[in-house]
Amino acid sequence: MFGESGADTLYKGIGARAVALTNSKHRSCKDVIGEWFVFAHATWPKQKSMPEKKPVIAIVDDDEAVRDAVASLIRSLGYEALRFSGGQELLDSRRRRDVSCLISDVQMLGMTGLELYERLAASETPIPTILITAYPKDEVRDRALNAGVLCYLKKPFTEADLLACIQASLARSGA
Repeated sequence: MFGESGADTLYKGIGARAVALTNSKHRSCKDVIGEWFVFAHATWPKQKSMPEKKPVIAIVDDDEAVRDAVASLIRSLGYEALRFSGGQELLDSRRRRDVSCLISDVQMLGMTGLELYERLAASETPIPTILITAYPKDEVRDRALNAGVLCYLKKPFTEADLLACIQASLARSGA
């Protein structure tokens, strides 16, 4: 539900900013309640005998431009990105159990992002979730965070804010 100009704005800065983010040693990011914190960039030794498994991040958004822009950023950061146009498509996917982090639009036809999160939690396959929305509402944010959603971001969001939420989600999922 991202306006065309909003999707274009999000997409334009992804390439250069993603490179800058992945090359920085420390990332300052703002979380959903407005406090600042820092993630230290960790360099892990790579094992030559085992291929490195990339964390899988699912993007669920009914706006193809937003889905593609977020997926592009995710891939540039070294993660695997799966794209879905709706919640039911993710629920029906054979790859659902591979997902370490879910990024979902709040308002979509058929099933909202919060309903998707609640269905995953009820099926005992919860996935750390980041909800994104062009139409933020305090009551929806409060309900989502109380239900266990990790982050609630207003579109357009910064790459740094999204990255902070992804890192927190991956830490929670152990990926």
